[in-house]
Amino acid sequence: YIPVPGLKLYGQLMVNEFSISRLRDREGWVHNKYGYQAGARYIDALGIANFDLGAEYNMVRPYSYTHYTISRDYPVNSYSHRSQHLAHPLGANFRELLLSARAQPWPRVSLGAKTILARYGADADGSNWGQNIFLDYRTHERETGNVTGQGVSTRLYIIETWMSYQLRHNLFFDAELRYRHLDSEIGARNTRNLFFGAALRLNLDPRRWTY
Repeated sequence: YIPVPGLKLYGQLMVNEFSISRLRDREGWVHNKYGYQAGARYIDALGIANFDLGAEYNMVRPYSYTHYTISRDYPVNSYSHRSQHLAHPLGANFRELLLSARAQPWPRVSLGAKTILARYGADADGSNWGQNIFLDYRTHERETGNVTGQGVSTRLYIIETWMSYQLRHNLFFDAELRYRHLDSEIGARNTRNLFFGAALRLNLDPRRWTY
């Protein structure tokens, strides 16, 4: 939806399995599987040409992309392909806020920055709180009282900046810097990493390996 020129609002709603009466009761039933996305893009923000801002919020309930064992060859029926998530790298059972900015101060130079703040509930050994889409959802921890972020409380912070310089037509030099901080309730899982990358790109769009 574009309420005014330069401002775009967008969203998505995903519903996998639910009961209207149990949604109304707000009892946290395990089979109420849904998620949503709400975002905004501001083009030429503040009247500055080629300066764009973005904000996006995502929420996915526990167990939303997971089903059950269907055969020996297919141990879990889930939203995946070759053991890769089709919906989101965090799986399910998470809340996430993304903030981004992009600018082109000179004709050949593009700059960008993104911040990701996510909170999700992970599993301890042998548990299933709904984040891992490759587990049979019938091994859930409880029938009711399920809330987004349940399990091992985990916070993920990612800050990345990038620069792209056009050397010739459709030939670019890219450089990026990314900081990633994982803060888990289980201290042994905590990590802090700093990444730097550079590349030459010909006739290709940039691919951001954010997570």
